[in-house]
Amino acid sequence: MANISDSIALNIAFYPWFALGHLTSFLRLANKLAERGHKVSYYLPTKTQSKLTSQNHYPDHLTLIPIDVPPVDGLPPGAETTNDAPSAAPLIMTAMDMTRDTIESHLAQLKPDFVFYDFAYWMPELGRKHGFKTVHYITGYIARYAGFATFINKHFSMKEAADKAETLPELPTEIFRMRVHESKIMAGVGFKKFGLKGLTLGEQFGISFRECDAIGVKICKEMEEFYCEFVEKIVGPVVPKPPSSKLEERFDDWLKGFASASVIYCALGSECTLELNQFQEYVLNSSGNVYLALSLS
Repeated sequence: MANISDSIALNIAFYPWFALGHLTSFLRLANKLAERGHKVSYYLPTKTQSKLTSQNHYPDHLTLIPIDVPPVDGLPPGAETTNDAPSAAPLIMTAMDMTRDTIESHLAQLKPDFVFYDFAYWMPELGRKHGFKTVHYITGYIARYAGFATFINKHFSMKEAADKAETLPELPTEIFRMRVHESKIMAGVGFKKFGLKGLTLGEQFGISFRECDAIGVKICKEMEEFYCEFVEKIVGPVVPKPPSSKLEERFDDWLKGFASASVIYCALGSECTLELNQFQEYVLNSSGNVYLALSLS
């Protein structure tokens, strides 16, 4: 194992969709990260744990954590994954949504650096609340997402995307291309109510893609280079927009008292213990933060 030092090892959690294809794909990635010495916590349905334990190749770094799946009206007793109830995916999603409080409690104690997820569209909200980054991990090929990347980025619903299917942006290659009738079929799947809050699958993915910190895909450029670059161009990079607020007049007037390019800006927070009288100028704002203007002349 290519161990890394404890000082740079990351604390990473996984919470995949309750389907064996997703669970196993996520577990392969979890093993790759554990192999490198990162601490990995992998959440999965309780009875499904026994099916995947043998695939945990690095138990010293990778911990499988069982989560009880709540009962849902209409879901067969004991069903945990789509493998248990192939036609009941919306109800499986309802059960997954009902684990939100349990997962939040776990993550609040775990304090991970990153959480990888796919169908749990509410994960970015938990990430903002508890201070971890979220990665929407796509277990399938990226080509099927490329056609709708523009619509997702522009907050179009799945119905709007289906209606606009004939005007999809020109894709970079014909190797994998969703035809108009296929786009409408996929959009039809996206119309279905999926989960506890009655959102459609398309609405959930739209929220997930827009609010996550990063998108990961189980693919390589040798297989789908054209589509990787296409989606990167349409969706990313994810950087903050330039601030639109104006500097307060009192700060603006104060800074104008210094010569051009002669000031260093330091925001030291509210716990500053410096001897402020050693500096030429400073301002203490209403929130208690200290701003220093150091003359370079």
